Parts: sequence; C-alpha cells; structure tokens
Amino acid sequence: MSKPPRYSSDLEAYPRQPPAGRPRADRRGRRFALVFLWASGAVVAAAVLVGAGLVVLGGFDPMGDEWVCSDGEAPAGPAHGPGGACYAAGATLPAGVVWDPFGNRPMPYNCDKDGWVPIERTTEQRGVSNDEMDCVRTGTELPGRWHLAQEPG
Repeated sequence: MSKPPRYSSDLEAYPRQPPAGRPRADRRGRRFALVFLWASGAVVAAAVLVGAGLVVLGGFDPMGDEWVCSDGEAPAGPAHGPGGACYAAGATLPAGVVWDPFGNRPMPYNCDKDGWVPIERTTEQRGVSNDEMDCVRTGTELPGRWHLAQEPG
C-alpha cells in the first residue's frame, strides 16, 4: 500500500519558471531596497531629532545663565572657612556669617559675560593643593590670594 517512488522526470522543473512574456521579479533586490529605505529613514529621523534638540537647547541655553544666588539674594558664609548660603539682599545675617565679598555673580564656568572676569586662587587642604575659580565684576578689588585667571591661549 505504499506509493511507488517518484522520479525526477515526473516532477516539474524547479524553480518554477514564470509565465512566458513576464519578467521574473527580483524579490531579494526589492527586500534590500525596502530595508535600505527604512534604515535610511530611521537614520534621517534620528539626525533631525538630535539637530532639533540641539537647536532648542541652544535657544534656551540652560547652563548659560546660572548665578550663585537668585535675583534679590546675595551669598554669605562663615567668616572663616568654606560653605555658605544665599540670603535676601539686605537681610540681617546670623551670628558668625558675613556677606561674600564678591556678591551675587555668575557661576565660575559661566564667567564670559560682559563686565565679568574670571579669578583664581590656590588653596591647600589636608596637604592637597587645589585651584579655586570664581567670577567678579571688572574692576573689583580682590581680597588676598585672589588674582586674575590666565586667559586661555
């Protein structure tokens, strides 16, 4: 009851030939073209998103306007030692706290504004030397050990 074996002459020729007069479709080329188009579209879309993000960040400049204290405040800290906080300008300070001699100013990395110059001093803490950077108005008299920072270049 088993079927008799088939011989290759009994089978259709493989691969099946397209109907006469119609060119055979190149499916691999079509697949490659679709994958290439999708990948290219994804790369272009990612580039547009990154570019748009950089334009938005450049427009808002989130790091370009940071100050030590907010408007209407000024920095103050212990008379001797590091640390400090912002207090309302003109407020009565707690005992042992004095106004920062430089007042409210841009952060040291943001000292490229008109009317401001970078300053520095070298401090030593526990035997380790450290260069402190800060920012002051042009023409401000500098306290001891502070000096104008060297201009890069």
